[in-house]
Amino acid sequence: MAGSNRAAFLVTLAGLSALITAWGSGYYLAALNYPQKERYQPYRDTANKPAPTDSAIRLDASPETFKYRAPCNDPKGRDESDLCAQWKSANAAQDSAFWAQWGVWITGIGIVGLLVTISQGRLALSRAREANDIARNNSERQLRAYITIEPSGVNEAENGLLAVPMNVINNGQTPAYNLELKGDFLIVGGDPRQFNPAEHGRLGEDKSTTDGNLGPNSNRYSLSYLDEEICEPHWGDIHDKKAAIVHYGTLTYRDVFGHKRETNFAFYHWGGELSDVESKRCRWGNSAN
Repeated sequence: MAGSNRAAFLVTLAGLSALITAWGSGYYLAALNYPQKERYQPYRDTANKPAPTDSAIRLDASPETFKYRAPCNDPKGRDESDLCAQWKSANAAQDSAFWAQWGVWITGIGIVGLLVTISQGRLALSRAREANDIARNNSERQLRAYITIEPSGVNEAENGLLAVPMNVINNGQTPAYNLELKGDFLIVGGDPRQFNPAEHGRLGEDKSTTDGNLGPNSNRYSLSYLDEEICEPHWGDIHDKKAAIVHYGTLTYRDVFGHKRETNFAFYHWGGELSDVESKRCRWGNSAN
């Protein structure tokens, strides 16, 4: 049920309850304001104790018509007063039963309305909580740090090592903290684009390095080093693009909201110059959360 339909239903229910209450109250007050409309049986107008009459005299008398009157209009004696009290008590009991019945119905309607209101309140609270979670998640996605990594070729270094730089870029609106890089190298024959780190990788905890923090909309070059002796037997195939140096790993960090994030990477380097133009992404391992 849409929000507008629920509101219309609650307004209709409240109006119906008010209408029933107003009609019942008006009916009862109207009855109290017209005491002349008696609601009990009239009876013949006779004395409490009729005086004895002479039968002979009454034989010649003409018939007398008795009028009807209510017992509470100018009662004659104690008996009529008692009868009036009994009638009033009976009428009060009847009215009480009548309004008790209406009271039960009105109370039932009120309880149903209360339950509906409670249910709608709980539903509205749940929807508000969901909306708040969605708004918070959207805000976090707009403001959080997003780190991507791009390959930058292979360079010669001293002491028989090859330097493999990576361009680490924070594309988000807030800083990234506690950057931790875990990476490794492999010489892969054939097509390196199909290298899957989940199947062929061998990362261990000893491969981790800490790289500090990275501000919003900024970048930093991170260097990893490869022993040139590992590549020595494969230089011919690497230059002819029959084999490649594969650099893969994971960069973890925390955003300003305290969530731990992770960016996976997998690059291959081959060709005559091993330049950044010849460095490409593998099909697998390039994802960020």
